[in-house]
Amino acid sequence: MDEAGPFYFYASLDVMMNKSYISKSTKDTRKLARLLGEELRVYSGKRKSSFVIALSGELGSGKTFFATHLARGLGTKSKIQSPTFVIAKRYTITRSVFKNLWHIDLYRIKKQSELKSLSFKDIIAEPNNIVVIEWAERVSKLLPKDTLWITFFHSSPTARNITFSS
Repeated sequence: MDEAGPFYFYASLDVMMNKSYISKSTKDTRKLARLLGEELRVYSGKRKSSFVIALSGELGSGKTFFATHLARGLGTKSKIQSPTFVIAKRYTITRSVFKNLWHIDLYRIKKQSELKSLSFKDIIAEPNNIVVIEWAERVSKLLPKDTLWITFFHSSPTARNITFSS
């Protein structure tokens, strides 16, 4: 993983923000996702709503893989599966200010109105939640202003450019 230096030396969530990383392998992507999860697990900021992470990128760019390993960094013990066909899955987080991880995949959503049955607004309003949303650009107008956007680009068949922005 390239950036200014090895990403695993970063000590805080703030340092990771507004940066681009080049992941040369799935191992690099896994490390970056787990690091973010570990940082969120000990996050101490006060929130009025969920910590929302918007994942954006073309099909096969690593969004689900990243979400899976972010969940591991948060300490979830459950098997993490893509919620493409069920749209949303909730996992329990232990030993953290956050209690739930919601993994939402909007690939099959055509209209924002389809989110009403998920209680989407209630999910993102709850400060005890971390909400990871794949294909988040489809509902960008519904997301909080402080959403963390992570964008994935193929830079080669095995490498990804992963950009964090707030």
